[in-house]
Amino acid sequence: MPDSEGLVEAVDRCAYCHDQCLAGTPELLATRNQSAAVSRVAIALRTRRLDGRPWDAGLAERVFLGLNDGLQFESCIYRREGHRIEPYIRAARAEVIAAGLAPPSVARVQDMLGATGNVFGLVEVVGEPLVSVPGTPILVHDAASRALNPAGLRAARELLRRVDGRLSELPVASCGAVEADLGLVDHARRAAGLMLAALDGLPPGPVVTTDATVALTILAAERSLGRPVNRSVAHLSQYLAGHPALPRPGRPVEIQVAYHDSGPLARGLGLTAEPRALLAAVVGGGLRDAVPTGRRASSDGPLAGYPRPDVALTMARARLAELAETGAEAIVTAGPYSLRNLRAADPGLPVVDLWSFLAAGWSTEPDFALAGLLASSRSAIEGV
Repeated sequence: MPDSEGLVEAVDRCAYCHDQCLAGTPELLATRNQSAAVSRVAIALRTRRLDGRPWDAGLAERVFLGLNDGLQFESCIYRREGHRIEPYIRAARAEVIAAGLAPPSVARVQDMLGATGNVFGLVEVVGEPLVSVPGTPILVHDAASRALNPAGLRAARELLRRVDGRLSELPVASCGAVEADLGLVDHARRAAGLMLAALDGLPPGPVVTTDATVALTILAAERSLGRPVNRSVAHLSQYLAGHPALPRPGRPVEIQVAYHDSGPLARGLGLTAEPRALLAAVVGGGLRDAVPTGRRASSDGPLAGYPRPDVALTMARARLAELAETGAEAIVTAGPYSLRNLRAADPGLPVVDLWSFLAAGWSTEPDFALAGLLASSRSAIEGV
C-alpha cells in the first residue's frame, strides 16, 4: 500500500490499537470472527506491506467485510485527532481489485457499472436536468433512490413543491458513493466529476437530496477534486426542518413510530434531530428510540458489493430486533440503502421511508393515507 495521504500511519495506528472499536464493529458480531475486527485487518495489512506478501483470497474478503460506515469511528481513541479508517480500507480494496481478487459481489458491481452506469443494473436513460426558476431547490438523485425507493423520491418531489411551489431536478446515473467505498477509484471520480459538471451548468439554487451519500459525495468531491460547488448542499430533512413554509398538520396521526438513524445521515452528515423533528410534527402516538440510537445507532448493513449476504442479513436483523423492542407499530428511516436492508431482513412490521410518511401525514386525510402507505410497505417487503 503506498504511503499517500498518511495511509501507512493510519494503518499503523489501528494495528497498534487495543480494539477500542470492537463494540462498533457489527460485522464482527455477525461473523463471531475477531479477524474481521478493524485492528486485526490493519495488522494483516501492515504485515503484508512489511513482508511484501501477495494478496490472498482470505485477506481480500476481510478487507471487504468491513462496513466502513463510520460506526467504528464513534469509539475510536484517536477520534479527536481526525483518524479515519476509510482511506486505507478503500486503498486496500483498490489493490485487491487490481490483483484480480475482488469478491464475486464486487465483480458484479463492476459489470453492472460497465453495462448500465450504475451499481444496480438499472437500465435507464438519464434525462436532462429539469430546471424551473433560478433559486428554486435542485433535487439531485442517482440510481440508488430510483431503484431502491422510487415512492420516496415521488414523495420528496411533492414535499418540495408544497413548501417552494417549484423545484429543479438533476438525475445522475451515479454519484460515485458505492464505487468510492469499494475502491473503484476511477469509476467514483468519473461519476462525481460528471455530477459536479452538471451542477455547474444549472442556474443558482440550493442542492437538496434524499440520499445522504449523494450530499456526502458532493461535499467530498468539492474538496478532493478542487471543484467548488458554490451553492449550499443539504439533506432534505435538513432543508425542510428549517423551512419557513413548512406545513403544520392540524391533527397528528395516532401511531407509534421508531426512527432508525442511517449511518450516512447520522454519522456522515451529523443529522439526527432534523428527521425526528419532522416526524414529531405528524406523529401523535410518539417517537420511540431504539438502543443504541443517533450517531451510535447500530448499522443496518452495507451499501452494495458486500461479499457475505448472510452476514449482511444478520446485521440488519440485529438492528431490527433493537427497533422492534421499542414496541413501535412502524419503522421509519431516511436512506434508500437502509430501507432496502431493513426490508430484506423479514422485519415483521412496516418499514417506511421518511418522505412517504411525511407526505401521508401532511395529507388532508392522514389516517387514510397512512393506512395505504403501511399496506403498500408490507407488499414491498414481501416482494424484496
